[in-house]
Formats: sequence, C-alpha cells, structure tokens
Amino acid sequence: MYNYGSEARELEYIPYTAQKKEVKVSKKAKQEAYFDSRIAELKKSAIKTLVVIAAILAVVMVREARIDQLCGEISRIEDDIYDLNAMITEREMHLSYQMDMNNIDEIAVSRLGMKKPDGSQYIYIDVQKDNGGEILVDNKAGSNGFSAFMNKAKILLEYLY
Repeated sequence: MYNYGSEARELEYIPYTAQKKEVKVSKKAKQEAYFDSRIAELKKSAIKTLVVIAAILAVVMVREARIDQLCGEISRIEDDIYDLNAMITEREMHLSYQMDMNNIDEIAVSRLGMKKPDGSQYIYIDVQKDNGGEILVDNKAGSNGFSAFMNKAKILLEYLY
C-alpha cells in the first residue's frame, strides 16, 4: 500500500495471531463434513415430506368425515321417504275404504237413517233452470232425412225421460 505523496511503501503490521491460518483439512474430515451436510439436507427434505404427507392425510380424513356425514343424511332422508310412502299407502287404503259402495250404503243406512227405494217408489229430482243438463248432438250419426229425424226424436225422448 502506498501513502499519498510518497512513493515509499508503508508496511502494515499484522500480528501473528490475527493472520489467517491456512488449515489443511484431511480428506477424511472433508468427507465427514460433506456427509454431515448431506445428512442435514436429507433430514430437512424428510421433514418437508412428512409435513406434506400429514397435510394430505388430514385432507383425506376431512373428506372421509364429510362423506360419512352425507351418507348419514342420505340414510335419514331414505328413512323419511320410506315412512312417507307407508303413510301414503295407509291413506290410499283408508280412502278406498271410504269410497267403497258397501261402506257408503252402510253409513247411509246406519248413521243417516236412509232407506233404499223400493221398485214401486218414484224418485223425484228437483232440476232448477240453472241446473240443467246439456245434450250433445252427434252430427256424424246420420245426414239423410230419416236418420236425422230419428236422432232428434231420440234426443227429445232422452231429455223428457
């Protein structure tokens, strides 16, 4: 190193203890250091791998728990459907019993005190003006004069009878 303004070299005094010592490392020590660094790297990668595997297992376990929960809900809904179908069947049987003519006759006779009409009795029905039936004419039945006359006569008789 040179001083400013002079061409003389200035020597710096470096104490012996501060000087770098070149340490010659044996081949065996280098190999051990290399193996130690490799083992440390392998330990780190093994820990990372274990963390990833644990995360994957946690996700799988959560999914399995959700699937089990949904299967339980499905079985409860299927049980409800079965119960509702049983209830529908029961109601249909009750309705068919209520609509049975023998049951209707029994209720009319026992509860309402009605009697069946005899052959000699007439049944009168009060038909008001607003409560009339409609008679439909079949135009295809006959287009000639005699069949048209017979159709109209038949309709008139049906209406009067």
